[in-house]
Amino acid sequence: MANPKINLTPLIDICMSLLMVFMAGGVLLLEPSLKINVPEALTNEEKDETDKIVLYLSKDGHFAIDDMTIQYQDIETLLSKKLPLIASGLVIIKADKEATHFNLLRLMSVAKKVGANKVTIATELPKT
Repeated sequence: MANPKINLTPLIDICMSLLMVFMAGGVLLLEPSLKINVPEALTNEEKDETDKIVLYLSKDGHFAIDDMTIQYQDIETLLSKKLPLIASGLVIIKADKEATHFNLLRLMSVAKKVGANKVTIATELPKT
């Protein structure tokens, strides 16, 4: 009786195809739903906080929470649901440098109202 051989080539092809699909999908998940041009500052803190909620504010007044575009009236409800799940209570606001102060202050006050322990505004270092 001959030794049966198992051909692993199709299995490896499928695994590699799945790996490529998940790698490409992962990159798309990291893209914010709003295009934000963050202002420059000399005091940019490079922290890799994974336990956070990110609020986005575009220059034309659109809002997003963790890459999900929402209306302003829904921010308080969504934040109050997500914030208890975040141990650090950190809320980072990524506002476009051309966004109005009014909308930025509204985001900050809503975050504090629902119980954020710390609210920070994201900046980037000046390009040299």
